[in-house]
Amino acid sequence: MNKTIWLARLLYSHTGGLTRQEIRDKWREQDDMGRPMASSTFYDNCNYLESRYGLHVRREGNRYRLECLSASEENVLRHMFGDMAADLGQDNRPAGAEWLPLMAEAIDGNSVLRMTYAPCGKAPYETDFAPYFMRRIQGRHYVVGRSSRHSSVRTFAADRIDSLVMMAQKFRRPTGITPEGWFAHSYGAYGGYDLEPVHVVADVLTQDLAAYLRGRPLHPSQSLTPAAGGSGAAARLELDIAPTRDFTGALLSFGGNLRVTQPESLRRQIAGEVRAMNRLYAENDNSTGL
Repeated sequence: MNKTIWLARLLYSHTGGLTRQEIRDKWREQDDMGRPMASSTFYDNCNYLESRYGLHVRREGNRYRLECLSASEENVLRHMFGDMAADLGQDNRPAGAEWLPLMAEAIDGNSVLRMTYAPCGKAPYETDFAPYFMRRIQGRHYVVGRSSRHSSVRTFAADRIDSLVMMAQKFRRPTGITPEGWFAHSYGAYGGYDLEPVHVVADVLTQDLAAYLRGRPLHPSQSLTPAAGGSGAAARLELDIAPTRDFTGALLSFGGNLRVTQPESLRRQIAGEVRAMNRLYAENDNSTGL
């Protein structure tokens, strides 16, 4: 029996949490030899839940519980670890959630998966996939592992998977590839050890956006400090991050409430996108006579 999945199912089914002794005793009931779960095994599997699946075991006093950070995460946990025949309607199920239980089993068992994947705007393809860990990022679920088609480690979106079959083949988990390292310089799902961070500085021009960024930082490296006098800004934003496409998209989504000042390459890129959008809408207005 897989101890990590067993522990997740157990904690999920006891929303009030369990003490370590209760968990040890419940494992004894399941173990063929009637042995309690060793303390080191318990802590190892709590760490596996966080490092491999992004699930957090929270201690409250002497009780441990599986922490849900949002309603959508609750839906995912219900599908992975709860009663799959329960009232989890299709409309409420996160996209790609049907693949999560098999993915979790393969991650814990070091089993290779044969996956049919359909990238956005491209033809589907098949690859043999060694999954290392899963992460939920901005409402979508991703799995990181080695793809035989690409001969490299890649990030795949669960909602782009067309089919998934567990193979008899096992893989050896490499040392040195961790979720923290893979996404260290990422804003979202773009990850990898080849991502190079840059020091980004921007003027936050409204108090509303400053308050939003305090409550929802763009990256762990983010700092938000008072703006220099005379700058006209509400705050100064700084962070060290890779300027990936999803990050520049996030900056553009703030519109005229944020102004990038450094690095110059990123400032020019954002300015170019804004000019292109202005031309697009100007042409539209002219064609409609507005």
